[in-house]
Amino acid sequence: MIEVYDYFDRPLLFSIRNATGSLFVISFATARGDEEKWMVVEISPSRLVSFHAGQLNVRGVFEFPENGQILLLRVPKSDGDMIVESMSSDNETIREFLAHPEVYINLDSETIEEANERVRSSLGSSARPFANLRLERQGGGRSTIDSRIMGSILIHWQDTVSNIGMNIAGMDNEKGRIPFEIHEATTFDYAAGWNGSVGVTLVTPERNRRIINPLLEQSLEVLRQLLESQSVLNYYQIGANDQVVSLSKRTLLKFKALLGSLRASESSFTMSYETQPGHTVITGLNLGQVYAKIEQIEGYADSDERLYATRGIIKVLNTTTGRMEIVENETDSRYIAYLDDREFFKTHSLSVPGEYVVFINESTSVNRNTGEEVKNYRVLDIQPIVKATE
Repeated sequence: MIEVYDYFDRPLLFSIRNATGSLFVISFATARGDEEKWMVVEISPSRLVSFHAGQLNVRGVFEFPENGQILLLRVPKSDGDMIVESMSSDNETIREFLAHPEVYINLDSETIEEANERVRSSLGSSARPFANLRLERQGGGRSTIDSRIMGSILIHWQDTVSNIGMNIAGMDNEKGRIPFEIHEATTFDYAAGWNGSVGVTLVTPERNRRIINPLLEQSLEVLRQLLESQSVLNYYQIGANDQVVSLSKRTLLKFKALLGSLRASESSFTMSYETQPGHTVITGLNLGQVYAKIEQIEGYADSDERLYATRGIIKVLNTTTGRMEIVENETDSRYIAYLDDREFFKTHSLSVPGEYVVFINESTSVNRNTGEEVKNYRVLDIQPIVKATE
């Protein structure tokens, strides 16, 4: 499970489990020049529980890493390789970015937004409205519309954006973590229904907009069709902040590889929205869905084979002999035999012992002599896993 929360107007990703079972906390640090910097630290399950409960603050996670190691990921915004560096717990990046030691997050008693408010005066805020949605009932009269119909429409729209929730029908869900505000809410009665008009403004830090906004834009036509098909609404508009940039295909590829071939069924962003107190929605955003969706938006849906590749993990034990051990595979024994081939090792120059994610393209051909189907494998990419060297 991957959880994404706002912390000091920056995204904080935690409870990330790679294929070997390790848990990581990942936090955005800076985006200067042509690269982004992310901080990574391994965390034990017991420490993660303390972190969730507010007994351990974010700064403590990074300043006192359990294994003594903090990694700094330098991710290029365009072409180029991601660089993984070690960093000291007293590094200036940590001191500038993380909270003061006395600031804690208690996810059971307050939202991240509430935690932000406690320190906003000293750190400032980059949170600004990035999307505005205005809905008006057809004809503009005062008759009411059942809130369940309104909710149904928005739930369908929610599905088109990989389950990013925008349900304002008062569903009974978990506490919101990334709030959005309802304007002209006096015209909307959660119990009796909806009449007149309602405006929805999403307010969230800039880094989260990079993930959410492309999906919203992609869904506008679907939303329009849903509204017209219900003969309920005939007007909408949505505007996006000009500074919004989609999460790049390259960054997603690197993160998938870095975290150890996360399977789509296991990896999901948890994002929540709060409309009004007591009326919230929490939804799961599957990493694979976002991955595929943004590929489609950027026009790469069919061009990058890694999107559909089989992924396995190999462990290079000895760079002299090229001996390898299969840690995980998703196909049959022929796949294992292929990865254990010395030619594979020589061809792809795995010179550093450790674990790697391998992206494999599988195809089927027919033996002309026997008529039997033959599996063919081709390596598309190899990426190291964090903390690969033993």
